[in-house]
Amino acid sequence: MTKQVIVIGKTIIALTVSVLVGIAFAECPLEKVAITKSGVYRAVNPDKYNEMDTAIKNNDQSKLKALIAEKSVSGIPSGKKVCVLEKSFYWYRTKIDVPGFEVSYWVQDDAITEVK
Repeated sequence: MTKQVIVIGKTIIALTVSVLVGIAFAECPLEKVAITKSGVYRAVNPDKYNEMDTAIKNNDQSKLKALIAEKSVSGIPSGKKVCVLEKSFYWYRTKIDVPGFEVSYWVQDDAITEVK
């Protein structure tokens, strides 16, 4: 009986999370949903994005590790649905909202594939 209650509880939690994620994407300001690609990074603001971008272009692994350690930059899981909030065509970067995270992130334009 206890195992059944636990399984039912997990199912309810999973359904609730699915509904909330669906609602988040239903309310994308630009109505654009994208899927993340593998092997790319995200930054918490434009300044940290510039530092990240420079470190990547210069293959400066120590700078990239420092940005990751201070939690200004992190990797993006591949295949994650995100909401596109803003595009900066001049800088080739996109601001995204990632479900489950309280802050928005800046990524390279080629870090995502827009689907809607």
